[in-house]
Amino acid sequence: MKNEVELKFDGYYFKGRVYPRVSNILVDAGRIKDLQYYTEQSAERGRNVHKYTQMLDEDRLEDGSGDPRLSGYYKAYRQWRSDYADRVVIKTIEKPVVNLKYKYAGTPDREMFVDGDFALLSIKTGVYARWHVLQEEAYSQCYKNRPCCYGLYLKDNGRYKFGKVEEPGAEQAWLACVTLYYWGHK
Repeated sequence: MKNEVELKFDGYYFKGRVYPRVSNILVDAGRIKDLQYYTEQSAERGRNVHKYTQMLDEDRLEDGSGDPRLSGYYKAYRQWRSDYADRVVIKTIEKPVVNLKYKYAGTPDREMFVDGDFALLSIKTGVYARWHVLQEEAYSQCYKNRPCCYGLYLKDNGRYKFGKVEEPGAEQAWLACVTLYYWGHK
């Protein structure tokens, strides 16, 4: 369809234009450092946990499905869903968004309602990194009424940490990353 955003290797395609990924902008601006911690193994873990959580949210999960080595992460997500069942309603899962003004795109993990307020959710299987704030700020700027952003950090021991992702100055810092990206890619 013409008005849908399509993710390809080199970026997001929307209405005949390529938009860079939020993650590529963050790497290019030097905000995602220590790339040695982001191994193929950790990326695969993240993909598998995301697939599992998506299937769970879509009620498509069969008993015993999922990688048994990741059962702690699965348990943590199920526990979060149970603990917040009366406060959180998932609206969409992995829906790409585009910022036409600043010319970038990305995919928030979830659009949801928290206590009736529209919000975004980022699901992580690693530890908190400061660039997560910029990633969520980038996604938030793709919406007319800027939603609040939450992070859900799943642990391999079945526990989780859930809370708002915010930091003073994040809006200006993200826009600086976008400016540097386009300045360097002229």
